[in-house]
Amino acid sequence: MQIDKIIKDYVSAKDTDYAIMIDGEWGAGKSWYWENVLTEQIENLPTKDNTEEKPSYYNVAKISLFGISSVDDLQIKIFEETSTFFANKYVKTGVKLTGMVLNKVAGFFNVSETNAKDVSDLLGEFSVNLDHYVLCFDDLERIKTSLLIELLGYINTLVEQVKVKVVFICNESELKDVDYHKYKEKIVRFTHTIKSDIAKMVVEFARERNNDYSNYLNERKGFIASVFQKGNCSNLRTLKYNLDIFEHIYDVVLKTIQSDKDQHVNAIADYMLLLSMVYSIEYRRDNDETKLKDAKFVLRVNKK
Repeated sequence: MQIDKIIKDYVSAKDTDYAIMIDGEWGAGKSWYWENVLTEQIENLPTKDNTEEKPSYYNVAKISLFGISSVDDLQIKIFEETSTFFANKYVKTGVKLTGMVLNKVAGFFNVSETNAKDVSDLLGEFSVNLDHYVLCFDDLERIKTSLLIELLGYINTLVEQVKVKVVFICNESELKDVDYHKYKEKIVRFTHTIKSDIAKMVVEFARERNNDYSNYLNERKGFIASVFQKGNCSNLRTLKYNLDIFEHIYDVVLKTIQSDKDQHVNAIADYMLLLSMVYSIEYRRDNDETKLKDAKFVLRVNKK
């Protein structure tokens, strides 16, 4: 079952009491797919109180759990991402409750010294309708083990009691805690694992490039996918890093090689592409400078 249909059915269902999880290795494209595909689909889904006279569609709030140190921190983060005040174009980008706005809100309520607990208490004075939101919690595996179950407990309250729609994005292989897996069974009903499709993502990334380079990448997507497979790499961040670098190289090849035979230009470009891919894969694996200078690793990949 495709994740698109799972998410659509989940969001459209009434009174759900469970969450959905999107799992995958780092760099597999989980966040990219959420931001570039699923978010738009969700925002086209009507809420349960949608009417012809008063149309109402879901909003999406993506919240990173990285750096969250308490349930109070998480409550503040949810408020920041769902409050219409912070969506206002006149609110300066980056202004959060922990800064200038916090001081103004605290002053209004006559609270002189504030911390996460103070602000969390203040949020009770404001109303945010989470019925119209799908909350996406990213970086679950980056939470401190000592805090993981506590945060999941709070999120589970949102899911079971408030009936909030919740999607987790994480690399579940990094979650070793036994208690987590026991608790997960209580809160998550479906887990969908995303595996990167290098050839498909070459086409997606090519859309952002100029016509010549975009056409070249589309023609070489199979070649690129095969090299990444031989290099045992499926990380989309590495792929994008490589395509960004090679864009400049490809431009130089086109401008400096004087030939009336396209196959000569393409043959040189293909070889330069191979070198850049192998270097990018090895570089992103944090290999030392000595190994990167050793041409043997290029030959190893090329001979496979």
